[in-house]
Amino acid sequence: AISACKQAEHWQTALLLMQVMSERECTMNGISHNAAISVAAPAGFWELALWLLGSTRRHRVEPDEISYSAAISACRVSGHWQRSLSVLGAKHRLALLLNAVCFSAGISVCERAGQWQRALRLVSAMVEGALLSDTVSCSAAIGACEKGGKWYHALLLLGEMPRIKVLRNVISYSSAISACEKGHQWQYALFLLGLMQNAKVHPSDISCNAAIAACKWGGQWLMAMRLLEMMPTMRLRPAQITYNSAVSACAECAQWQPALQLLAISRYMHEDNIITCTTALSACSKSSCWEVASGLLRRMPALVMSPNGISYSSVISCFEKSGKVSLGMELLREMEDLYSTESLTSVVWAMARLSAGVSDLYLLRTMLADGVSLVKGGDELPAKEMSILAWAFAMLGFESRVFAGNLVERAIRQMSNFKLRELLQLAWGTACMTLDLDLSHKVQVEVASQISQLEHWDFEKDPPEQRIIEDLLGLLWTYKFEDSLRAVFLCTVRKELRRLGKAFDTTCELRALQFFSTSIPRVLLGLSDRLVMLKPPGWEVFGQNVPLQLSTCLQLTLVGYMPIFSDPTCDYGFLHRLDVPSSGLIMAAQTYEAYYDLQVQLSSGEINRDYLVLCHGWVPPVLKMITARLQVRDDEATSAGRMGKHARTDIKVQVHGMHNLVQAVSLVLIRIITGRRHQIRSHCSHAGHATFSDGRYTAAPTAASDFRVCSQNFLHRYRLSFADSTGAIREVLGPFPMQLRNAVAALHSREVQSESWLRYWLNARQLQGWGAYAALSPTPAVSLKDMTKNE
Repeated sequence: AISACKQAEHWQTALLLMQVMSERECTMNGISHNAAISVAAPAGFWELALWLLGSTRRHRVEPDEISYSAAISACRVSGHWQRSLSVLGAKHRLALLLNAVCFSAGISVCERAGQWQRALRLVSAMVEGALLSDTVSCSAAIGACEKGGKWYHALLLLGEMPRIKVLRNVISYSSAISACEKGHQWQYALFLLGLMQNAKVHPSDISCNAAIAACKWGGQWLMAMRLLEMMPTMRLRPAQITYNSAVSACAECAQWQPALQLLAISRYMHEDNIITCTTALSACSKSSCWEVASGLLRRMPALVMSPNGISYSSVISCFEKSGKVSLGMELLREMEDLYSTESLTSVVWAMARLSAGVSDLYLLRTMLADGVSLVKGGDELPAKEMSILAWAFAMLGFESRVFAGNLVERAIRQMSNFKLRELLQLAWGTACMTLDLDLSHKVQVEVASQISQLEHWDFEKDPPEQRIIEDLLGLLWTYKFEDSLRAVFLCTVRKELRRLGKAFDTTCELRALQFFSTSIPRVLLGLSDRLVMLKPPGWEVFGQNVPLQLSTCLQLTLVGYMPIFSDPTCDYGFLHRLDVPSSGLIMAAQTYEAYYDLQVQLSSGEINRDYLVLCHGWVPPVLKMITARLQVRDDEATSAGRMGKHARTDIKVQVHGMHNLVQAVSLVLIRIITGRRHQIRSHCSHAGHATFSDGRYTAAPTAASDFRVCSQNFLHRYRLSFADSTGAIREVLGPFPMQLRNAVAALHSREVQSESWLRYWLNARQLQGWGAYAALSPTPAVSLKDMTKNE
């Protein structure tokens, strides 16, 4: 009767029958208990199942494998994997006969919870205990590795299955291919798909979908298209998710034409899908085809699809990249109608992308008010949305202790849910809006906890993404900027990135460095793993925008081959750039270990970069710092103002002088705390004192007049200080180009203090660091003309 209740899913009736048996003093055996526990298992009543398991001893019934398996199954269905594993451990402690059914149930629980370590340990215990492993348990363990992001361990277990005499089926192959896709290992995913066919295991739509999705990470959009075409020959019908994956691969490679072709085919084969259409829009956005993207967005209502916030954001991003800010603003106003149906996040993100063109103060205030209400509300707010809100409002120059406080309070409660990139956005955004040391501490603790797992990584088989490295360096910079960087966190990041760089260098043989001749860029300091070069004006560090490339010069003048010099993801080994018309010191790393060590120093403010700059006008000596935010856009001048990214430039005025007794100029020392593109030139222009001979940030007539005096932009990085591989501080001082020295020699000082510093800069044989120089006195000084009269 109790077994019949199981089939009918009447667990209450089963309990009533057990109660009647107890009241009538009927003997309850293992069969009746097992039947009752089995009734609770499918419904997921784990507490009831555990209670029934415990009641077996009160009725002097010894639980067996069926009892434990049913209880474990109940915990698995309800998601309580810890309880199920404790039941399995209790079974082991009771020294009962362990069978494959119990272990398979436990491994299935681990798969559902993503507990890949426990799943692998259970498989190992089955093998060591001479239990018969089956395909189900091994496939479940591979699935646990997939959910845990451990593609390498999934492949190891798949390879071990023949040795332990377990057949590999379509489920085990599909799980391994999915694990490779999640680990961005597209080569292994395609290899396993081919291995399935060689082993006469017919691929499923899941395995094909995972392989097509993996093509995205290798930029293999043509392979994704080919696999899609091959599916009918495998007697598989491509699903909507298959087309989504193929379109996504095209979008990743900015291939908008094939993406639109796939969109048309998917509409014919399936119902219109907003995800496929939005992904096609993303392909157009990455290709900067704003006309095509705008046209597709306008056609969506005719395709019986309502554009969502992501659709609008993709097109707005395309407008922003193409310099069509006005069109982006028009589209942004249309998004106001989406407030009731879409998350505010996508709209605020779009506003931040167009921050240079946001002039509608009413729209801005409305959006900010909605954001404050959203954060104050009691609804669940995902970690990703919080990070985007923080970044977007900071980019828009929004400052509010109330908003930042509520956002910080929410973030702290669910800090473990943030990914590294989301942590970076949250940290940067909240640092711009308010200084909260509690949040800074929480973020650094969480990131340190996440990167501590790097100690167990095999970098050769499973290297971390370049984006993770950028995130860590970004976090270092953020907290150094707000003066809350903890020494423990800095040491942890430094240790792991140096270890990562060392792993990249294991196969490389370090070679000695030759010095450059004086006619081209030359090395002023050459160490075993890092160097400092002197860049003349007219040379580009890298980018192929001008014929003279510092990166090419560096490679051609070395004995042997340094892999990092050909790696664009690490900027060819260069730690920073100098604008083409500028001159000065450039640092480069010869090994990956040195590169990441120097990147940590750069992000944590341990590298000092000092400049000598000639500016228009007499810069007030009281001006010590410029902190205007910077908007950096490709192929455009960097704009300074209240929106954009934080930037800081420290200034010491050295000389007030004149050219031809008419043009007022200032010779200033500059130290940059941040390193944005064109930061010094943009900040000086923003302060009303543009750099001398600057064709981009001064009017054309002014630049033409300047070039007659000095043919190069008067911006020279004369000093660098950093730590070498032993931790010793190195200082490199670079001489001035003759053109700059001649321009300084042509100056006429305004007053006595300036005359003293002018003589120093013309005659100094050995330059010094930032602290050795004092700025001009802010009090009025005696002019040279007045001194002549007194004499």
